[in-house]
Amino acid sequence: MGNGTYRATVSLGFDVQTGKRIQKFKNGFKTQKEAQEWRLRMLADFGKGSITVNSTMTFKKSFLMIILYQTIKAKLENVLLI
Repeated sequence: MGNGTYRATVSLGFDVQTGKRIQKFKNGFKTQKEAQEWRLRMLADFGKGSITVNSTMTFKKSFLMIILYQTIKAKLENVLLI
């Protein structure tokens, strides 16, 4: 970086819905080693599932999925009770 600090960037794959590359980055590391250690930690955490990428699902789609789930669940409960 221009101010004597380092930046770390990590690629976490591609968004399934948009096909866009998912990247996380952080600026301000005093040494290149610190930046690399952060990058490796991010990759390890992502591999373990500790970090998840933001979903591109819209509020509308999310809301409709919840309504659909509740409707199907209610119909199945009625069928099983009969």
